[in-house]
Amino acid sequence: MTRREQTIEILKKMPLLVGGLSYIIGTLLLALYKISGDDDYIYIGIFYTAIAIVFNLLTFIAIIITSFFFRKNQNELIGKALLMWLHIPITILYIALILIFN
Repeated sequence: MTRREQTIEILKKMPLLVGGLSYIIGTLLLALYKISGDDDYIYIGIFYTAIAIVFNLLTFIAIIITSFFFRKNQNELIGKALLMWLHIPITILYIALILIFN
């Protein structure tokens, strides 16, 4: 496998890794809040959400920009990057759960 092919494979996995990690951490924070009832988890969750938004957005932008250098795989890279936006409705759902059940 050439260096270029390795780079493309890493770029394809990056949005799934970053998005998946964001999802897991967010779900863990929600679960900890629901189990403990400790309001500190809400503040941690808000802080985490702000950081995750910035990090996910930077990852998304980096993949989109990089896709122009790998035209042959551009559609696939953009498709993987767009999967990162699935976290928006999940985040809204988590916020709704906190507001409804509080």
